[in-house]
Amino acid sequence: MEGKTAKDSSLITVTVISSQDVNLSGNVFGGVIMKLIDTVAASVAFKHSRAKA
Repeated sequence: MEGKTAKDSSLITVTVISSQDVNLSGNVFGGVIMKLIDTVAASVAFKHSRAKA
């Protein structure tokens, strides 16, 4: 099995942030950002390991 570069495992995601994800000042809640990071990290790990979901 050949090694993979970081570019081979890269992933671009787009997320729409709704009004329930922000406070009155318009800042996104930290928990929402952490959830997005966790979701993308899992997707990249699956892609990198060539695993099937």
